[in-house]
Amino acid sequence: FTLDEHDLLTHVFICGVTGAGKTVLGKAVLEEAALKAIPAIAIDLKGDISALALMMTGEDIGEVLPFVHPERSKTQEEMAAQVAEEHKCNLNKWGFNSEFVREAKKNIAVNVFTPRSNDGFRLSLSAFPEPPENPEKMSQSDPDAYDLLLEFLAQQFVARLQLDSKRMNKARGYVFEILKACFPRKIPMQGYDGVKRILDEFNSPHLGIDKIGMLDTSAYISASDREHLANAVNGLLTGARRRMYEGWPVSIEGLIGSQAKSGKTPISVINVAHLEFREQAYVVGYLAHLISFWMRKLPGTYQPRLIFYIDEIAGGGGKEAFFPSVAISPCKPALNRLLRQGRAYGVSCIFATQNPGDIDYKGLSNCDTWMVGRLRTDRDRLKIKQGAADAEIEFESASAYLPSLRPGQFVVRKPGTAWQIIEERWLLSLHRPLSAAELRELKTAYE
Repeated sequence: FTLDEHDLLTHVFICGVTGAGKTVLGKAVLEEAALKAIPAIAIDLKGDISALALMMTGEDIGEVLPFVHPERSKTQEEMAAQVAEEHKCNLNKWGFNSEFVREAKKNIAVNVFTPRSNDGFRLSLSAFPEPPENPEKMSQSDPDAYDLLLEFLAQQFVARLQLDSKRMNKARGYVFEILKACFPRKIPMQGYDGVKRILDEFNSPHLGIDKIGMLDTSAYISASDREHLANAVNGLLTGARRRMYEGWPVSIEGLIGSQAKSGKTPISVINVAHLEFREQAYVVGYLAHLISFWMRKLPGTYQPRLIFYIDEIAGGGGKEAFFPSVAISPCKPALNRLLRQGRAYGVSCIFATQNPGDIDYKGLSNCDTWMVGRLRTDRDRLKIKQGAADAEIEFESASAYLPSLRPGQFVVRKPGTAWQIIEERWLLSLHRPLSAAELRELKTAYE
């Protein structure tokens, strides 16, 4: 089965229950893209996308040893020998000899980044990214885009404060005005200092914000509300939450550009398995926004420049979905923007889920390539059928195969073709979730 590189630009949707093989399929697509020198940024919610870094031939048991554990009557060494042999045999079965794998490993750089953790390369996600190079010019030439940018930043920030809806709306409007006052003055808002500037303005107004909307600031936000908001913001600067601003400053060029300059194709994995949903959604939305901002500086293209991969777009399901049809998600607007506009700039979205009932298919109507694995329940099959209808994709000819698909088999539709059944290939890398200790092992080996 082949997928034209250009078809990546109309985005890919992968769906299947636990055990269907959707994560392996997604990782296979990332490996294939990297072999074609297409970089990727991948969100890892469970730790198994990080294992893309375990690319190996299976000939050296020592490579496998740190990532297997004793089982029943077998020692760690015996398990490593078994896993290595299985990996080598399956690579050969799929036509990948040792030289091919070694060459791929030489040309692909997989790095695992961990916000608020030292397990991987520690990633600093500032509350507010670097402002536009010339905010005054942007506000004049494209005031709608400028205001949308500020609204998004304010919404992302306020979503982390755990406020009731009334205070959340007040905080969003106030933070919007603070950013609008700071950006033109070139007041740095990155990292810990940016959050502190918000806190200082809440505590002791000094930026000259006299009105918010049509109301005087004192009428818009009472003294008690101001105190409540200040306490909520202060929570971002205390305990473990302040650690989000420590580490390697994140930028899209930094995630993919530095490795590309050394002749390697980067797959930057953002491992958020250790974070709660609210923080995961913040990371997803933050990166989606950065990608959107980054791509707008580039000329248009007909070739993919970057893949943005999310292994579980439904998150934890229900109110904890990244791309829900009903619930409010702080990262959904940014993801929608990438789905609608990414094509023109070479950005491909690949979104996967095992919970087809928890996502907004109208938003996914921008995905022209669908890969659907086994679905056990009538409800899941009905949801995917309804979703295909929302996306204006004919699904009747594929639905009959869904109950009988084996693990690793998918019905696939790419642009301009009928549905067909494919079987996913063996990965060049070991497929397993990595623990915190194993991530540290990876980092040590890389360093």
